[in-house]
Amino acid sequence: MEPMITGVADVYYAVQDKKRAVVFNRNVLNLAVTEESDHWSAMNVGGLRVGLDSTDGKPPPERAILILKTTDIRADVKTLRDKGVNFVGEIGD
Repeated sequence: MEPMITGVADVYYAVQDKKRAVVFNRNVLNLAVTEESDHWSAMNVGGLRVGLDSTDGKPPPERAILILKTTDIRADVKTLRDKGVNFVGEIGD
């Protein structure tokens, strides 16, 4: 059987102070910012897009978001639901 997941597309995590997080990633980790808006920034880390999502000064949730690549998301979601997986949010293409 073919694997459902073909790779990782993106990883996002929420930050309380996006400006400070960008400075840290750029100046300490030497990561170049590839995309930026008022509430969101992204860096390329070895071909993987890592995003910083601003919480506008609120404490960030203790989680990150992992976006996986698949060849047929609708079929894979059905398979996972059939196996008892509960999704906490909407699934999108």
